[in-house]
Amino acid sequence: MAILEEPIKEMKVLKNYLDGKWIEPKNNGYLDVENPATRETIAKVPLSTTEETNRAIDAAADAYPEWSTTPVARRVRPLFKLNDLLRANEEKLSRVLVSEMGKSIPDARVEFKPVKLLRKSVLRKIKDFRLWEVLKII
Repeated sequence: MAILEEPIKEMKVLKNYLDGKWIEPKNNGYLDVENPATRETIAKVPLSTTEETNRAIDAAADAYPEWSTTPVARRVRPLFKLNDLLRANEEKLSRVLVSEMGKSIPDARVEFKPVKLLRKSVLRKIKDFRLWEVLKII
């Protein structure tokens, strides 16, 4: 088991994302996420009700018509942003895997290899579709 030089200290209490807003779960129910090595609670995730889940599905369905008419060049922007965030936070995300899953830090770092390959593949496909030039203009 790897000992983290910089352990994750703050416990996160996550919320649901519904119709563009972060909200507390209706029933205030949470599930503890434990570090398997220490049994310490490192996060709490919401236990959503069926009603909350259906509201989220409905909100996504309502947003789809506008999203589907958005030009492709704009729709891929979040993918580039996600790519930048993953690259910038790879070490921190590896440490989260250590805390949540009990992996060693080298194993957690290896977990990101397929993610890197997927990102490169997606970026290559975007270039293949000649979107790259469009994205540079926008």
